Amino acid sequence: LKIAQKRISLLNIYIRNRLNINPDYKNPQLAERLARASGFSMDQAHSMIRALNRIQKQQDPLSANELISLNKIIDTFYKNTQR
Repeated sequence: LKIAQKRISLLNIYIRNRLNINPDYKNPQLAERLARASGFSMDQAHSMIRALNRIQKQQDPLSANELISLNKIIDTFYKNTQR
């Protein structure tokens, strides 16, 4: 869980500093803003936000598959914003 929290924290810093977007995952317009800034589709942005919200609320340790899934989502997001 600590690894996941650290990855999410670094992603939030990236979104805030690089994309100039407040990473407030409760904001309904966040997915649209992330999609425009990153090249993600709206579905991808919504999916990422749902995954991040779920992990941030989770108290139990993440399984290896959940951690791999989170890593893939974040890496894909970074790659899309680099284009």
